[in-house]
Order: sequence, then C-alpha cells, then structure tokens
Amino acid sequence: MDSHNFKIIRIISDTEFIIDAGINDGVKNGDKFQVLDTKSNPIKDMDDNVIGYYGAQKEILTATDVHDTFSILKTRFINSTSNKETSIQQMMKSSAFAPFVTGSMRTDVPAHYKRANIDPSEMEPLEKSDAPIQRGDTARKLS
Repeated sequence: MDSHNFKIIRIISDTEFIIDAGINDGVKNGDKFQVLDTKSNPIKDMDDNVIGYYGAQKEILTATDVHDTFSILKTRFINSTSNKETSIQQMMKSSAFAPFVTGSMRTDVPAHYKRANIDPSEMEPLEKSDAPIQRGDTARKLS
C-alpha cells in the first residue's frame, strides 16, 4: 500500500478539512486518509526513556474534491435511520424494563457526515477568515 504523510492545513468545519496534497501528489477522489495524533502512545525503553510514539487514530477522512496542490477531505457519510425501534428497544419494552419504558423509543436520524472530534475554537469555515486554525496534524494516505 502506498502510504504518504501530509498535513491538515485548514479546518473548514467538523466534517471538512483541507490537506496540503492534491493531484500532483497522486491524490484521487475517494482516497482515504488516517488522521493521526503522532504524540500519543509513547514507546519507552527498559530505562523508561521515551524512544518514540506509536500514534493514535483521530479520524478516517475521504478525499472528495481534489485540486492540483490541495484536497478537501470529509468524514464518513452516515445513512439515515428509519423510524423503527431497534431490537434492543423492542426487547426492553417486552422485558422487566417495560414499566420504565415510557412512550415511543423511536428515533429518526437524517443522513449526515460523521462529526469529527475537533476543538470548535479551531474551526475556520470557508466563508469566514477570522477564526483561528491549528495546522500540522498528519494525514496519512491509506488508499
């Protein structure tokens, strides 16, 4: 698997991000990127000295709009859920929990992109330019 590290250079929203790689770097629509916290999970030697970091996954993003030198990435798309009770909800209504279940437990959730765990104070929508951004998160190309 061809793996390259790029940087998140702009946070558009909690579902859209820009990286510093595009067509010129071999990025195509549909490519997946693993955003990493590179200072997580320290690896220590026998003397308890940090010799490196394994890193931790923050999010998986997909390229949706690729330009020559940068790309827009989005979080995964979550399909809508119907107005049906889940099997767990049905089981609760027909069990000893029934007296505690009040009203309908049905929920409607429209289709949407998964919201990434971000610091809202670092979000900079494209329409605005006054919000601060944090640059430097690694985005590793997975596909």
